[in-house]
Formats: sequence, C-alpha cells, structure tokens
Amino acid sequence: IYTLSLHDALPIWSAEINLVSWNDAAPKYDIRDWDSNHEHMSRGITLHVDEIKKLSELIQDLAV
Repeated sequence: IYTLSLHDALPIWSAEINLVSWNDAAPKYDIRDWDSNHEHMSRGITLHVDEIKKLSELIQDLAV
C-alpha cells in the first residue's frame, strides 16, 4: 500500500505497509522491511483492521 521509509544504512531495504490475506481470511495490515526485489523480509507486525484503527487513534492522540 505504502512505503513508510527507505533505510539510509541499507538502501535496498524499505519499511512498507501492505494489505495481505492468507487462505481466504479477512485481510490484515502487514508492516515490515522488504528488500528491493520483495524476495526477503524482516520480522514485522500484522494487524487486523480494528487494531490499525486503534493504533491510528493512539498516534493521533500522541502527536505534538
């Protein structure tokens, strides 16, 4: 969906948020680093829609 950042130290890696679905399940938001070819990924976090909404609210509340 969106590239969050490109890493200065490792320019071939980028932090991304993607909407994914496995085995016909409801889609989830996936946040993790990917290499430029999308062949390798780092550990990340997967959130349901209600969790991403709550996280968004929290971030807005914390914003200065």
